[in-house]
Amino acid sequence: MIRSTLSALAVVATLALAAAPAYAVPTATPTPTPTATPTRTATPTRTATPVQQRQATATPTAEPTPTAEPTPSAEPTPTASPTPTPTPLHPVDQKYADLGGAAGFLGQPTMGLACGLKDGGCFRHYQGGSIYWTQATGAHFTRGLIKDLWARQGWETGELGYPTIDEFCMKDGCFQGFQGGDIYYSPAGGTHVVPQRVWGTYVSAGGASGILGYPTGDLNCGLVRGGCFQTFQKGSIYWSPETGAQWIRGVIAQKWGSLGWETGFLGYPTSNEQCWIAGGCFQNFQGGKIYWSLSSGAHFVRGSIFDRWGQLGWENGFGFPTSDENCGLRDGGCFQTFGKGSIYWSPRTGAQEVRGAIADKWGSLGWETGFLGYPTSGEFCGLRAGGCGQRFQNGSIYWSPNTGAHFVKGAIREEWGRYGWEQDFGYPTTDEICGMKNGGCRQVFEGNDHIYWSPQTPASAVPQEFMEPWGRYGWETGRLGYPLNPYVQDLPDGRTEFGVQYQGGWIFYQFRDWNNLGPAQVQWR
Repeated sequence: MIRSTLSALAVVATLALAAAPAYAVPTATPTPTPTATPTRTATPTRTATPVQQRQATATPTAEPTPTAEPTPSAEPTPTASPTPTPTPLHPVDQKYADLGGAAGFLGQPTMGLACGLKDGGCFRHYQGGSIYWTQATGAHFTRGLIKDLWARQGWETGELGYPTIDEFCMKDGCFQGFQGGDIYYSPAGGTHVVPQRVWGTYVSAGGASGILGYPTGDLNCGLVRGGCFQTFQKGSIYWSPETGAQWIRGVIAQKWGSLGWETGFLGYPTSNEQCWIAGGCFQNFQGGKIYWSLSSGAHFVRGSIFDRWGQLGWENGFGFPTSDENCGLRDGGCFQTFGKGSIYWSPRTGAQEVRGAIADKWGSLGWETGFLGYPTSGEFCGLRAGGCGQRFQNGSIYWSPNTGAHFVKGAIREEWGRYGWEQDFGYPTTDEICGMKNGGCRQVFEGNDHIYWSPQTPASAVPQEFMEPWGRYGWETGRLGYPLNPYVQDLPDGRTEFGVQYQGGWIFYQFRDWNNLGPAQVQWR
């Protein structure tokens, strides 16, 4: 009874907020009465038993004993006759009277009062409907298509039980509350039961005047894992023993349907749709979530990619998803695009984001199928001169506003790290350049410092002070060959020697002041 009262109050509260009244009085728009449906008659088990009015009967007494003739006295003063107490009406009859009696919409009774129903109930049929009463639910009328559907559900002995409120009509339909649910009627949707399993969710969504509108179908069960669903004008409600009842609508419902509804990997919804004033909505499911925005459309996110997205601040930090998860990549990997980048996942590397110039550089090298492989870290920024870096399976990419994005890998990367990464040698200004003598490679860094490597020689830094004199002898193709290592040593006379050892000799400076190195000298092996 509380439930149905709340349902009615929810409708009234909604209407009170409207600019103009939306509901008609209960008698203004009744549910249509089909002409072909016969009026319910009393069955042998509920024979109409006329309620007898209480009759006063005389109680016999003993023969009075004769008494002495009384002494004549003054004529007694006459007293007023007592007013008889009216017999109270039965609640069914009282309800009938409150509704206008024979002059009201119910018209003349077509039978006497019949009692002995479930829970001590009584009823009476009239030309325009019926009134049912129990001590627990009170007396309420029912009529038209709502009454007909209630009859098909088994009257008061069915799942719905007794009516708990009168029929309540609005501009576009009517409803009536029962112990086990509500019956709704609208010209557009027909007449349908909203049972207890989905009733609470439907009412919380505003009922017929809310998000979902009127029901357009009955509850359908037999779904996977014991689930049920019911359709409404603007969406559906899905229920399962594990998830309860949740409503779903619009583009999120369409996306869920394209993924197999409740039989797909997302399973049943575990929450209603949730939206923000700023734009965008999402809904939780057993196997993930679906997010929607006007600019990005509806896409699912799940698992490790979803977790990483959350660490990046969800849609406020990394933007809405702009694609679904795409799998089938190398080594069983997956990726998903978002408004501000992408997240890549593989069993070995986990989920890592890539974005901006670093993502562009990685893409130019073949994404995960290139020599760098998958990212093994997220982008890390706050480096010197506003730079950022990111690690991959087989190298790194570094970016700064002055140098752009370049990869470093292998022995050259390790040598760069020995010198303090970008702090000492600066950022790379080129990618690794290979195809040199004997299969060698080199890479240039800020300040024109270089690192050289070949299969026969270790990776060695060549400070910019040595590039010009080494070049005079033909670089790595000349007599000096590849560098082996730079060095600094103190001389016995107090001077400092700063040099680079090569395969074929040395180039060095000897000086007392680092700001005045003097001429470069060469010593051959």
